[in-house]
Amino acid sequence: MAANNKNELLLARQARERFVGYAARILPELAEGIKLKLSGLMDQAGNAREMQDRRDAWLSFQENQNIWVNATVNAWKKALTAPPPTTRLSLDSGKFELMGNEVMENKILASRLALRLLDSASWELNDLRLRIQSLEGLSELAKTDIFRPEVLSQHLVEQWTLAPLSRESWLVVQDLIQQQMTEHLLEAYHAANEYLIQQNVMVDIDLRALVKRTPSAVVQAHAASQDKTVSGDGPGDQGQLEGRHTGEGDGGSTGSGRGFRASGGSSKGAGRGGAGHAGTENSGLGYSGGGASDSGGGGGWSGAPAAGKRGGRAAG
Repeated sequence: MAANNKNELLLARQARERFVGYAARILPELAEGIKLKLSGLMDQAGNAREMQDRRDAWLSFQENQNIWVNATVNAWKKALTAPPPTTRLSLDSGKFELMGNEVMENKILASRLALRLLDSASWELNDLRLRIQSLEGLSELAKTDIFRPEVLSQHLVEQWTLAPLSRESWLVVQDLIQQQMTEHLLEAYHAANEYLIQQNVMVDIDLRALVKRTPSAVVQAHAASQDKTVSGDGPGDQGQLEGRHTGEGDGGSTGSGRGFRASGGSSKGAGRGGAGHAGTENSGLGYSGGGASDSGGGGGWSGAPAAGKRGGRAAG
């Protein structure tokens, strides 16, 4: 897909900047809420070790909360500049990546937050994704796109540990972080969508036009259409299939086959005889309605007295 013009790319960047601006406003209020919760925990009863851990967490956050807030905002702003397509391709092509325990733990914490964000903002995010893809001419957002909840959450967690703040203290206030982020980040996605709508970018989104038919759906549709068609050589105005019967006979018996009988619509009908064994007589009979067929004549498969052989074709 060809790259879109500079004006459209500029609109996409401005939408990201607006989104990050709204998201950054959440952090100071969130930091105050975390500090209040840690302070309240110190007043709760507990053993000496628990009381000391709570006090250490509160003192550490008081000292490093501004570092965490500012570093997170800077990381989000740096993520506004997505890597070029060739760079993204080389990054995505790696099949294996070694991760330390700290990196893995950060990813786990970030994924929990990202799931909560996705649950609350899925509709706004889906609309925003479609608008950005139309502006940038891409089939999907880059894996490092700041619009992705997992990217936003990953920076938030990473800067927490780099502040430095402990993962244990994150777990203590994790519910508060998830609650406030989900409540306010929906506004950030909505603001980005509203900005693009004001710029006449996909004002109305028709999701029905974006539904793609899967290969299985195509096969099922084709099979359904085939059910309405009966192949053969018989004449007549025919349509809906009524039935098919096949007879078999052993020595001294008679095998007979009955073909397709149909009424209504325009198609073809044929009959096929049953299989005969030694000493049997095999015959087939085809039924069809009246009317003119495509071939101008009707025919059925019939058997002839033979030992274990099916007869030739005879006129219907």
